[in-house]
Amino acid sequence: MASLVFCNASTSYKLHSVDTKPFDLLVVDDADKLKECEAVIPLQLRGLRNAILSGDECQLSATLKSRISRVARFGRSLFERLVSFGHANHLLNVQYRMHPSISQFPNSIFYRKKILDAPDVTRKAYEKIYLTGQCFGPYSFINVPWGEEELDNVGYRRNLVEVALVLRLLESLFKAWSASKKKLSIGVIAPYASQVLAIRDRLGQKYNNNAHFEVKVNVIDAFRGGEEDIVIISTVRSNRAGSIGFLSSLHWTNVALTRARHCLWILGNEQTLLASNSIWEALVLDAKDRQCFFHADDDTDMRKTILDVKKELDQLDDLLNGDNILFKEQRWKVVFSDNFRKSFRKLASSCLRKYVLTLLVKLASGWRPKRRNVELVCESSSQVVKQFKVVEGRYVVCTVEIQKEFFYTQVLKVWDLLPLEEVAGFLRRLDRIYLMYTDEFISLCKEKYFEGDLEVPKSWKVHRDVVQYKKDVESKLNHDSTSTLDNNGYVENSRVSESLLLMKFYSLSSGVVTHLLSDHHGEEVDIPFEVTNEEREVIRFSKSSFILGRSGTGKTTVLTMKLFQKEQQHHSSVQGFNVAAGKEVSQFAGETRISSYEDNEASRCIGETSRTTLRQLFVTVSPKLCYAVKKQVSQLQRFACGGS
Repeated sequence: MASLVFCNASTSYKLHSVDTKPFDLLVVDDADKLKECEAVIPLQLRGLRNAILSGDECQLSATLKSRISRVARFGRSLFERLVSFGHANHLLNVQYRMHPSISQFPNSIFYRKKILDAPDVTRKAYEKIYLTGQCFGPYSFINVPWGEEELDNVGYRRNLVEVALVLRLLESLFKAWSASKKKLSIGVIAPYASQVLAIRDRLGQKYNNNAHFEVKVNVIDAFRGGEEDIVIISTVRSNRAGSIGFLSSLHWTNVALTRARHCLWILGNEQTLLASNSIWEALVLDAKDRQCFFHADDDTDMRKTILDVKKELDQLDDLLNGDNILFKEQRWKVVFSDNFRKSFRKLASSCLRKYVLTLLVKLASGWRPKRRNVELVCESSSQVVKQFKVVEGRYVVCTVEIQKEFFYTQVLKVWDLLPLEEVAGFLRRLDRIYLMYTDEFISLCKEKYFEGDLEVPKSWKVHRDVVQYKKDVESKLNHDSTSTLDNNGYVENSRVSESLLLMKFYSLSSGVVTHLLSDHHGEEVDIPFEVTNEEREVIRFSKSSFILGRSGTGKTTVLTMKLFQKEQQHHSSVQGFNVAAGKEVSQFAGETRISSYEDNEASRCIGETSRTTLRQLFVTVSPKLCYAVKKQVSQLQRFACGGS
């Protein structure tokens, strides 16, 4: 006669007080998830002869909420300890769950390729196609670089762009499932509870009444030991630093990657994961090698979803990229200047920002207004500049330029977003840039080609180099570089020159500079261009400073003005000392005759003070920018001394 008793580890303590015959065999399943203290309870049963422990030390161990307990490794299982001691074990080396495309990476990384795929999972019939499109095969990494990880009210992370994409995938799966009604289970795994809650909140009870269409959304711990037909992983993290937190856990990653039977789709930011120096870097590279790497905007539905959620969240700054999803399928490549990005961010109205983007998409498609003249002419270069009215008296100013890729191709360069009264002044500054361009380059920029009513970019084969800068300008920008359009140093120089001419410096008359450097009455000197209150405080802050700012936010302007501020203070102090010292000597001479030695010493002190030199050091990574700053400051110093 045989008897079987089933219980969990903690309740097996009751067997110690039951009068039964000794057990011949103890079987502990998922032994890798039992803390050692829990495993000891059944192992101490009286008369126990044999024990079998089954588990996987490469997957999640027992859950511990106490940090101190985790540090002390209180969650380590007896199973893991025995494996670490090299105890004899038996490996079950055939997996019956995952499609081979899914099992390949975890088998290679976690199990040293010791696991074999069962015949059933290798059959063609095991490969299921739930959605059309290359990115919806058995195994896919879908790159989502437009998401922004954010903290909710309690400090947990979420990524609302990935939330929207998960909902879109579920909606598409439900629509496809409705035609067959075959049983389908879907698991959505996220590393953070906040992401899980965000998905659940937006999902609501939508699929609860469909017994054959089952959706589970949870953190990885809830999926231990489980399996689903389709698993969607939302990695959440999206940052430039490559910080991914506990997502880098090998145990967490292993469990997440091994829950799917037929399809595993991973949503993540490629650049963040590649920079993480973790298992996820290897996963992304592996997906690329196996041609399982896709971009979310390659799929029409996902691209629309991303655009909709970015507009809903008012995260439109991320769309100011000519290679971004907003312009990906347009005829014209769009290049944005830092000036335009800065002006765009200053727009207070979300509706206005959307209107500007709508106009830019229309321009990128080839649309041009018919009934009004939008062309302006820079005086010196005769380069045609276009202005397009948005709303509220603002205009988008853009030009056509040439870029070299596989061909020389016309691109749309968006320079700025300005009120009408500022356009003329901007054109004068822009003209200084085009004065440096060759006639051939400008001629190619001005060529036009139409397909029906649409203006489309022209392209030329690369049979020779197109020179953009005139020789004398190029030699000044970079003495040791060639002047061809595809030279890396050349591209850097052109960027530096544009930023210098358009945003780094402002034209100041000698009178303004003299006023700026000579006011020594203790009054605040008005800075002769528009700065924010924060920038003004930084300029006038007298101690050491640590200034953070993205490109185009005026860092160089602030630093240059700090040099001017120091010049002003030094100039004022020297003049003040000379006046005070002169008066003191005169008064002293009126009271008592000064000896020849004292007279000479006083004169020497005044002379040394007048010859005091202010020494300032300006350091930057670009030699071109350094030279330009030096030239600008030198010119200001000449103005201050009465030069021209």
